[in-house]
Amino acid sequence: MLAVLLAAPARAADIVCDLTAAALSCAGSATGADSTAIGESAEATQDGTTAIGQGAKAFGSNASAFGQLSVANGVSSTAVGQNSAANGASSTAVGRNAAANADQATAIGTDAAANAVAATAIGQGSSANGLNATAIGQGANANLDYTTAVGSGAAAQGTNASAFGYGAQANATGTTALGQGASAGKEQATAVGQGAAANGTGSTALGQQAIANGDSSTALGQNATANAEGATAVGRIAAANAASSTALGWNATANGVGSTALGQGSIAAFQGSTAVGQGANSSAANATAIGTAANASFENSTAIGSGAATTRASQIALGTSSSTYTMPGLTSSASRAAQSGAVQIVTTDAAGNLATAPFSDMYNLENVYQQIDRVQEGVAMALAMDTPNLPSGKDIAMSAQWGTFGGQNAMAFSGIARLMDDTLFLTGGIGFGLQEGTVGGKAGLVMAW
Repeated sequence: MLAVLLAAPARAADIVCDLTAAALSCAGSATGADSTAIGESAEATQDGTTAIGQGAKAFGSNASAFGQLSVANGVSSTAVGQNSAANGASSTAVGRNAAANADQATAIGTDAAANAVAATAIGQGSSANGLNATAIGQGANANLDYTTAVGSGAAAQGTNASAFGYGAQANATGTTALGQGASAGKEQATAVGQGAAANGTGSTALGQQAIANGDSSTALGQNATANAEGATAVGRIAAANAASSTALGWNATANGVGSTALGQGSIAAFQGSTAVGQGANSSAANATAIGTAANASFENSTAIGSGAATTRASQIALGTSSSTYTMPGLTSSASRAAQSGAVQIVTTDAAGNLATAPFSDMYNLENVYQQIDRVQEGVAMALAMDTPNLPSGKDIAMSAQWGTFGGQNAMAFSGIARLMDDTLFLTGGIGFGLQEGTVGGKAGLVMAW
């Protein structure tokens, strides 16, 4: 054995190193083949081990310990840093108080801890406690098998859970939380976005402060909320608050079971209700409002068109008083072929309420119209049946005249005859209508004295 004396003028004490063919000891104990121990109380006890630092210990074959009180207990393990510990085979601990306590475990950072096989903890105070778990970031925590936590304070607490982002929390099996403060609280839940929260089993929250509270619910958009089982809210501040409800659009709200609200500010308030369009409002059970500001406020009623509104249950309201209606296929042969049995006519009142009436009513109405035409034709006939003047010295005078009134036309022939000097006259006339065929006549006596 060769003793080597190293001296430095400024040192309080000299360090003595012992060098053999198989080991190097400098103020420590290197007892394994090809081992190295440097530092007060350093120990390298197995073949190929290295211990450097005061109290450093390398106890596993081919293990390395660097730093005051560092310990490498596992085969081929590495501990670097004050009080670091690599206790599993092929484990690595780097940092003050870092601990890799299982095979293939890795802990990097002050107080980092990797406590399961193939676990990885990187960052101050990070902790990976499950098989193949990964925790990266200050205080990150991956507690169960196959979990991943990335970000300061991130935590993956369920098997196969993943948390990415500052303070992200994935707390159940198969959950995913991505974003600052994102939280996935039930099995298979997913939360993506700052402050997003998926609190129901199989729920999904995507967007800043999006919240999915119901099982199998979905909230997509800033501050969107899906608060019941199977609910879906898509859009900023959209809210689906009942089971199987759907709200799509900025500030859309679906409050009834199975209700649907589509459009900015639309509201479907009761079970089975539907509101489609900006500001559409369906505020009764099974009511439907379609169109901007359409309003269906009675059960089973339907309002279609901008501003359309229902006024009673089971009513269908189309448009407003300023609307026009076009149905190109109404007169098609296919429409007529689809009819069966006796057909009727459609009637309406001033408010636009539709109904049907039998053709007998139409016949009566036509009779009224025909009578009006005949009256107007009679007026035209009267205008044409003016008695002619009898010229002086003449005994008979005749005239033929035409008259019109209200779109009706008539012809008339009139006459006058002298019966007794200038004191008694006979008058008469006959006329007929040119459209309705109305016939009329007159006769009279004229006396003068």
